[in-house]
Amino acid sequence: PPRSSLLAARWASHDSVSVNEVRKGQVLFQGGEYWAVKDWQPAKQGRGAASYEVTYDELITGKRGGSHKFGSGTRVTLVVLDKNDCEVMYTQGEGSDKVVVIADVDFNEMEIPLTRFHGISPKELNE
Repeated sequence: PPRSSLLAARWASHDSVSVNEVRKGQVLFQGGEYWAVKDWQPAKQGRGAASYEVTYDELITGKRGGSHKFGSGTRVTLVVLDKNDCEVMYTQGEGSDKVVVIADVDFNEMEIPLTRFHGISPKELNE
């Protein structure tokens, strides 16, 4: 499995839910990608079955404004994240290998690729 899936499994729970239970602000795992739901709109045409359009930002790449239509009976994977307060300690490495080292309240450190911050300076994260 991709490394991002393995990491997410340690700090999140995954539940299968009907697409009509999805709401703005939730995180979905769909097609190997993690989506932050920005908007959720039900749509129905005439006597046809309802569909649901989900607008999202892709969390790993930072790509904004994706959209996907689901049929009414579709089940999706809802990700419930475990959130921890961490502080940026320092950065290390160079170029595309640069990482940000963060630590939780017990000083457990974790390295996160700088590319995951999508244009936000690590200095801004502690402010």
